[in-house]
Amino acid sequence: MSLADLHIHTLVIQGESYNPQAHPNAVCANDTAIDFGLEVGNQGEQPTGSFAVKFLLDGHEVHNAQAHSLSHGQTQWLQWRHAPLHAGHHALTVTVDPLDRLRESNEEDNTFTHQFEVLAAMDACRTAAFEPETVTGHVDYTRYGWKAIDVTFVIKNPIGAPLEGYSNFVVFYGPENEQSSPTGHTATDEHGMLRCGNLWLKPTGTVYLTSVPNAGGRFEGTPQLQGTAHYTLPANATAVFFDVQQGKEEVTVTATSQQEASENLKLDGKVGVKFEIIELGGGVTHDQGQKQTQGRQVQWKVTVGTPALTITQSAH
Repeated sequence: MSLADLHIHTLVIQGESYNPQAHPNAVCANDTAIDFGLEVGNQGEQPTGSFAVKFLLDGHEVHNAQAHSLSHGQTQWLQWRHAPLHAGHHALTVTVDPLDRLRESNEEDNTFTHQFEVLAAMDACRTAAFEPETVTGHVDYTRYGWKAIDVTFVIKNPIGAPLEGYSNFVVFYGPENEQSSPTGHTATDEHGMLRCGNLWLKPTGTVYLTSVPNAGGRFEGTPQLQGTAHYTLPANATAVFFDVQQGKEEVTVTATSQQEASENLKLDGKVGVKFEIIELGGGVTHDQGQKQTQGRQVQWKVTVGTPALTITQSAH
């Protein structure tokens, strides 16, 4: 059976490119901010789905990034801009899909470690004094087809309530695969609204939304939610809105209580979002607002959330 196969193509440190198959032993950098870049691709036959990428610096400092789904032959760049490092030897390890959530035909090429060296710069070369002067710069991105716009997502769970317990990661791509700045991990408000202010987008393109269960939350251990949609920015608009609905599946189970129904479905209270009783023989009563069955088995209809997110551009 054909599978996806993530592969680390290129590692970049401070503008110098390294091929994981044939890399030098050291890189010299000064003590200004350092840029780490990683190009990861899919050389398998199946799409990957969204996946995590972990940067590990000197064995203890971690930076996590989220990549969108890659089809066969596609690649994506991820970056980490780091504060100045002290002079000396350092090691950077990058790992794609660190939790092994993706099934791949080759799991042996998902981690790469690179040793590099930072050299201290001379103070005399780093210090310059100038008379006070005000310098104003302006880049007109609109000349290149970009548009500044506020973006709002209204994210609902399968029964139409605000989606809670997830961090969200949004990336926009233009028609030529131009990537806007990702929003990073952000949470919705009490109304299920996710606001991304003043993004530079192309007039048409594709939006990718990934919702990751919060660590320690009620959905920890369940799959990520993800969705993709094409968008078109309205002419002269300053804001664009998207309605997002988590997919659902309705399951019927016979049990004497909601707890037993959950146990029979092995939900453990994490995935089932709504329980409804379908009466059998009129044996259902109410006791302090809780449905009881007086020991008689009844059928429960359980609405279960699925990982799919349906994204629809709306006119607000």
